Amino acid sequence: MNWVINTPSYYDFMPQEINGRLNTKENLSVRDIQKKFIEEIYEPLTKEEIEKVTPLTHIAESELYPILHKVGINITEPMNWIIIKAKNGYNWNTCYTQGSVIVISENRIDLDDNLARTLAHEMIHIYQRRYPKLFREFYKKKMNFTDFRPTEKQSQKIDELGIDEIYVENPDNCRLGLMVYKEKYLPITIILPNERQPVNIVLELTDDDVIWDKEKKHKMNAYDKIRLDQPNEMFAYMVTKNIKL
Repeated sequence: MNWVINTPSYYDFMPQEINGRLNTKENLSVRDIQKKFIEEIYEPLTKEEIEKVTPLTHIAESELYPILHKVGINITEPMNWIIIKAKNGYNWNTCYTQGSVIVISENRIDLDDNLARTLAHEMIHIYQRRYPKLFREFYKKKMNFTDFRPTEKQSQKIDELGIDEIYVENPDNCRLGLMVYKEKYLPITIILPNERQPVNIVLELTDDDVIWDKEKKHKMNAYDKIRLDQPNEMFAYMVTKNIKL
């Protein structure tokens, strides 16, 4: 598990995110967070889980590459990855990637009726992390996204809304930076005050304002319900939604 120690994403965790991911209210240092992940949360797969997951990874890979090529993402270099398990009750029981590691929740291994699709989705995030320029250009040319570069007034409004205090960084954004849809809509993930579960919201941008419609929100990773997300997630969902066992 040495890769955990060297993963800088732990430095990005906001206090509200630490509480949710680690299911704790303790004020933890980065080193304490790393230790908790290693000693209490992450586990290798059992023999039975390996026997269940391995054939599904083969299905995911065989389905994934033709789809990527079809949408114009031509990648020829083989991908190396490993899978570890996160115990139930941590990381909101979601799946995500760090580096070339797929972290899959124990709950998803047990209950996901289309685990091949979930694995393919996470594999795409590893490619996105490896080839950020390639995917960024695709999002700009094909998906109507542009880089988020807030004006001074927009930055001021975001501060007034308190977004920094509730914002959650999705590790599968792969340090791409936030992007804006049609130069107007900014999808982000937040944890509302007194809540432990993240939700996705969309901020509407104008030249001198940022508008937050607090009535519109969705559970994080509710891909079948939400229409707009950061492009890494939207792309991964769109290209894997038809993968079946």
